[in-house]
Amino acid sequence: MEIGNIAPDFVLKGIGKNGEIKEFKLSDYKEKNVIIFFYPKDDTPVCTIEANDFNHNLNNIETNAIIFGISADNSEDHQKFKQKYGLEVTLLSDTTGEVLKLYNVLNENLPDKIMAKRTTFLIGKDGTIKKIWKDVAVDGHVEEVLKELKKL
Repeated sequence: MEIGNIAPDFVLKGIGKNGEIKEFKLSDYKEKNVIIFFYPKDDTPVCTIEANDFNHNLNNIETNAIIFGISADNSEDHQKFKQKYGLEVTLLSDTTGEVLKLYNVLNENLPDKIMAKRTTFLIGKDGTIKKIWKDVAVDGHVEEVLKELKKL
């Protein structure tokens, strides 16, 4: 996956902003900027910091974009994670790892587990990938994403 490529479409089950469980399809958000942050596991220390950072900045993000967090955790785990931390950010479940593979973020160092590499994509209104952050260091990451989002 490279900058300038069309972001691959997907349909994943997830937990929306208000706790609704439904399927989310990327192509339903044409004409909107989209942030997708792939993360390894719900309710682990670094993933919790990242999810909370995005959540605390939802008002700034939602003025110009839609945001999805994606991991291999199932919807029940996402629901517990959201409730525990009061998260409103939409979390999607890729339990098969198919979307992780499409976006080239499947952690292949863990052959017995399906787990994402911490990676964020910024997709423009035209459906192309505008920016990719690989091996994300969580400290200051949301600010970097917001800075790039403002450029679109």
